[in-house]
Amino acid sequence: MLHSLEESESTFTQGGVENIFREQFCASLESVSQHSTFYTLAFRYPITSFGEMRPKIYGSLRRGKVREWCTSLHSKLKDGREPLLDILDSTYANLIRNHFSAQTSDEIREISKAACAMLTRLPAVAPEMQGLLGSKSYAKLPSQMFLDDCTPKWETLRVARYVSRTIISTALHMQLSNLQLGTGLAELINLTMLLLESAVEISTEEPSDDWFLIKAFLWTSWQRAATLHHYQVLETTLRLGIGNDSTRAPLQGSQTIRDLVGNAEVDLASQMPQYMCKWAFRLLRNDVSYTGQDLRRFFERFSLSFGSHTARCMTPSTGSPTSCDGLYPSKCLRLGGLDIQDQSAHDYKDCDGHCFALYWNKDSWIKVGGGAAVLIDSPGAELKYCEVSAQTMAVSHVWSHGQGGRPENDSSNGGTGLNSCLNKRFSLIARHHGCNSYWLDTACIPSNHQLRREAIANINRIFAVSKLTLVCDKDLMTIDISKPDTATMELILVTTLVCDWNVRAWTLLEALRARHNIHILCKDNHTIGLKEVLNEVLDRGCIDIAVSFLSAQHVLPFVNNRYNEEKFTGFVSMSVAADLLSHRHASRPGDEIVIWDLLMGDDISTRAEQFWRAKEGGQVRLGLLVSDLPRISGVNGLGWAPLRPNFPQQLWINHDTLLYSYGGDSTVAGLITRGGLDANWFAHKVQVKAGITSFLAQKLNLASKTRFAVVQWLASTSIETPLQPHSGQSKSRRHKWHALLLPQRSGGPYDVAGHPRRPQKDIFVVVGSHDGQVWTWLGLLQVKKGFPLEGFKEQRFLIE
Repeated sequence: MLHSLEESESTFTQGGVENIFREQFCASLESVSQHSTFYTLAFRYPITSFGEMRPKIYGSLRRGKVREWCTSLHSKLKDGREPLLDILDSTYANLIRNHFSAQTSDEIREISKAACAMLTRLPAVAPEMQGLLGSKSYAKLPSQMFLDDCTPKWETLRVARYVSRTIISTALHMQLSNLQLGTGLAELINLTMLLLESAVEISTEEPSDDWFLIKAFLWTSWQRAATLHHYQVLETTLRLGIGNDSTRAPLQGSQTIRDLVGNAEVDLASQMPQYMCKWAFRLLRNDVSYTGQDLRRFFERFSLSFGSHTARCMTPSTGSPTSCDGLYPSKCLRLGGLDIQDQSAHDYKDCDGHCFALYWNKDSWIKVGGGAAVLIDSPGAELKYCEVSAQTMAVSHVWSHGQGGRPENDSSNGGTGLNSCLNKRFSLIARHHGCNSYWLDTACIPSNHQLRREAIANINRIFAVSKLTLVCDKDLMTIDISKPDTATMELILVTTLVCDWNVRAWTLLEALRARHNIHILCKDNHTIGLKEVLNEVLDRGCIDIAVSFLSAQHVLPFVNNRYNEEKFTGFVSMSVAADLLSHRHASRPGDEIVIWDLLMGDDISTRAEQFWRAKEGGQVRLGLLVSDLPRISGVNGLGWAPLRPNFPQQLWINHDTLLYSYGGDSTVAGLITRGGLDANWFAHKVQVKAGITSFLAQKLNLASKTRFAVVQWLASTSIETPLQPHSGQSKSRRHKWHALLLPQRSGGPYDVAGHPRRPQKDIFVVVGSHDGQVWTWLGLLQVKKGFPLEGFKEQRFLIE
């Protein structure tokens, strides 16, 4: 397995850490409650006005200062008056101001020891950057750049091994501040990415060994700082229950990271064990917290346990089973398409697979109603029920694993009953946890449409009030916890993220409601609390494995306090719910709307029109709407509204080509009215005679105004745009007005929000109008970053 950082003269030593602590002592902090301060000199300029060109001017000035810093550092390296690592380290350290309060010698020693222990849980080196040397090999670099008596390669580069004083200061600050969230570290990370982007750009023009060192140093520092930042966020969330808002804002530079480590990531993904579902990995990779994560040890931990298992995603007519490609969910049998017999699963610890079935006592269920749970000590050979309560254990499972079914003794209507061995399993586990009942959909949701609806209406309450929720997944159930250690806990976390249970829409809902006390069912019916697992990995495991769990917002336990009572119940905003559902599907058509509504509250909508009509008078974040999701058609006032929160599972299109929705929580909101969406956008509109083609020709100042010229330009920019009239329109009703719209950030006017799933693109909403007053949603326009925004300004639109 990839080694962790170790104390040495080439990395860091506790003595060196203690010296940095003493150097940054600040007497002024002795009388205040703060134990440390940490802020970044981010090359900011004072903003005196909010004119339309402010973002462009501000960005240009900052980029100039960043480039100046890089060229100055390069000159120092060329001068060679000091050791190269010392120059890199001291110059980078000047970007932050970090001061620590006075401590006794023993306290300094203990705090430094804790900081060192944290650093030794990071990978020894960051993932290798690609193409830094061009055609040059490591062997051609000066030997003094590498550790003594080592083969020249990325892993033996001194600059890749070295831990900068800035990273050490970060670790000390995290110990002294009790991992309290602040903006200083995130600002440092984003500034480091700006420096790295500038260094990459300059070195392309002036390649040299010195530029290679600068890029390697900045990349290594960025990677370690990003990992510590994610660790800080996850620790704070678990300890204090602050919430998930901070983790939904991605770190800057995601496209640069893809460029720098893209080939390595592709190679790494190709080495994933065949057993890992690539759609499940896609869900992890597309989460906004993915930026800056190092998944090498994540893959290694999974491979150690599942590397020899046979793939389950695809079973070709000839050849061996394989994993899916992660591009077409319709092809993955884990997600659907398998002919699984309900109640084909048994508890083979005590059953030979031929036990009898238990069926419901209908009168008992009717008496209790939709919140019915199975009594574990009821007499007779039928399932008896009681009201779900704080003495209930809820069970969350995947139907395709064979535990699905319905409680009736009526196979013609889907009735299967429940295998008696499964009833025994859940009864024993429930009793072990001090419960008198358990809830399992197979036993508690009837086939009858009206009764099913009644049970679904109680689903939020069932998982919220239950004492615990037991997660059943066939992969997790293979993990032996009879002798649990940190490596086993890491395996549970990794497996949870890529198992079938984590990629389903219904289990997402159940987990959000149950997050106060989730337990994992492991081998031989042993169970373990997810919070216990997380705490063990956070305290003693690989930090890079632990922080991958930031993508599992729906299972992170929250502390119930007055600041986040709504999050403790599991309710989330419309945009967060859509983001969580974007890559998750339900088997039953229409359930995605039901689940979307239930994620937000206890109301249930079964159709998209019903869902949006119920939101009239409320707001929707504009960023949420910027996607390729299908829109409602034929309903006045809702032509802008997504038909669903995700793409249909059976859509036979490469999903890499689709623009997925994202939460959009950082963008301004629009008002949902009966007549349409009423909102302010950063926009440019123009009256044209020949549709959007002429509009784009005018906007881009193309010499030729012909459709051919525009199409040629579109091809050169990899654009995707609705060039044709809106579906159902005749040419005689072609719009007289067109406009390009961009959502703005909620922080201030003219601050345009980019799309985190396509950071290399400018993505516009295209609307058309016959009178310039009421507008129709036409689609999206995607172009390479840098589309000219002259003429854009904040404008109000009513989109029907």
